[in-house]
Amino acid sequence: AAAAQAHGDRAHGGAEAHGGAPEAKGRHGKGVVSVSLSAAPQHPVVLSEFQRWVAELVEERWKDLYRIKGVLHVHASNRLYVFQGVCGELKGQYQRPWREGEERRSELVLIGQDLQRTLLEEQFLECTVGGARTAQPAPKKEA
Repeated sequence: AAAAQAHGDRAHGGAEAHGGAPEAKGRHGKGVVSVSLSAAPQHPVVLSEFQRWVAELVEERWKDLYRIKGVLHVHASNRLYVFQGVCGELKGQYQRPWREGEERRSELVLIGQDLQRTLLEEQFLECTVGGARTAQPAPKKEA
């Protein structure tokens, strides 16, 4: 968890979630949250594992997951990767090169019903270099 800084669950529609004035209550209903996740620059995302995880997440939680968006620092790429998903439709593409001095941090926001930040954070970090999904098995020692 040291590689990520989770910004926490925030009730969707509040001033904290949007950085402005609170919206009218009851817009989405009870249990809708915005979860912000990030991975430190030294933990770039392995794109194939991220895509696999997001597809699995949407397949399992399609009724509860309203929107996903983010910018990813992809391993072995000097370009930022912009990702979004709405109503189960997922799209992502490489955009501009990272600027000199710009922190290459992956940032992801998920909006949905009853999202569990801790679980999502663990699953997201598994998609980074050195994460559980990307870890290479230790070489066998010869006797």
